[in-house]
Amino acid sequence: KAKPLIITRVSGASDHIEHGRTGLLIPARDTDALCAALRWTLEHPDEARAVGERGREYVLRNLDIRRVIRHYEACYEAAVGSAL
Repeated sequence: KAKPLIITRVSGASDHIEHGRTGLLIPARDTDALCAALRWTLEHPDEARAVGERGREYVLRNLDIRRVIRHYEACYEAAVGSAL
């Protein structure tokens, strides 16, 4: 049973999480926002499950460690190539 990620807008989370689609973004140190997001997941179980499933699909498609490593390697190779 998929559950949505509830995360604060820190550490580049908003680069990967689309609020309401692949997760729930809340302001840092905002307990009211956290409570509201948790309440929403309880009051909208089908929608919350769909958000969790889309988030999981996004991670598997875009954040697989092998894919991330290839991306970094390409960046390093481009940087070294442009420095020569």
